[in-house]
Amino acid sequence: MSPNPTATLIDGRTWRYARTFELTAGELWPYVAHSDKTALWFGPFEGDPQTGEVAVTMVAEEPGPPMVVKIVECVPEQRILLDTGMWELELQVADGEVALLHAVDNAEEAASIGPGWEFYLDRLAAAVRGDDVASIDFEKDYFPAMSQYFSSAYR
Repeated sequence: MSPNPTATLIDGRTWRYARTFELTAGELWPYVAHSDKTALWFGPFEGDPQTGEVAVTMVAEEPGPPMVVKIVECVPEQRILLDTGMWELELQVADGEVALLHAVDNAEEAASIGPGWEFYLDRLAAAVRGDDVASIDFEKDYFPAMSQYFSSAYR
């Protein structure tokens, strides 16, 4: 069975992608803040987060150089605000939930970005469960299959 998109458009341009878990915020936090855990679903990072900047190597994309990410704000076990240079992202962590917020300006961008975040959050859920994240297939189940869901929200 193919996954369905779950994101909600909360203010006309900000999408909220969330996954629920039977874990506390403290148990979920390493999956968004520690390189050994982010490596399982998104990619490892190099550098010291305390400096406000890390270099992330995305593991499910075409090979390329690491992406420099600025850590704008970090409240341990609650949230991280990130700036990739192209996007500003917010990761929220609470007991039983991880959510990602991303503002997208138009239907065309949403049609390609939305399926990607659904894919990565499903990889996060699989990593937390201890399942095989490699079995999650972006081209088969996410893009372009979910594109219409995201672009139609802007009409």
